[in-house]
Amino acid sequence: MRGKMYMTDALDPAFSYKEIEEYIDSHIVYDEEADECLHDNHLEDGLLLKEGEPLSPPIVFRESSSSYGARPKAGSHPHFRSLNHVLDEIEESFQERLIRLANERDLSNAEIYKRANLSKQHFSKILRNKDYRPQKGTAIALALALHLNLDETRDFLARAGYALSPCSRRDLIVRYFIEHEYYDLDEVNITLYDHGEEPLNKEVRCE
Repeated sequence: MRGKMYMTDALDPAFSYKEIEEYIDSHIVYDEEADECLHDNHLEDGLLLKEGEPLSPPIVFRESSSSYGARPKAGSHPHFRSLNHVLDEIEESFQERLIRLANERDLSNAEIYKRANLSKQHFSKILRNKDYRPQKGTAIALALALHLNLDETRDFLARAGYALSPCSRRDLIVRYFIEHEYYDLDEVNITLYDHGEEPLNKEVRCE
């Protein structure tokens, strides 16, 4: 008797259900294996808590009245840099990097938002607002639309405040496709569905 068929199996043989599950199993990092994958309720003020350990009230260190609330002074530390100095080094925003990457690849707005399954209105909203922060799925969809490699994708997502997590099956499936330079969003979403994960975006595109 033939086993269960998945939509993924209709794709290129390199992207079979079994192949992707093996990739996930070999790359996923579970909570107990890495600090960066710990759930929020396991962390408190930078301290690692064991599973089931109750949260204790944070320790409060009180300063003398003479120094309470005092700001650090320039020159008080050999490596001290002013906040203004740090802020001067701010890099491109997500929107700015999106525009630059599109120009470098000679892609039109329509090519990008259609590949990313976004409406023209949504894409225009991103382009008009330097501080716009998209949903993670939208940011990944745009990375696929731009055909970014893995390092470029990581940098692009970081500018929206996201990362591809080694603890997320969904992110590992995305990473698998990027590593294989396969950027079709519909097929990525089909694969996510087959593996029980949410698609990258559910937006209905208006031509």
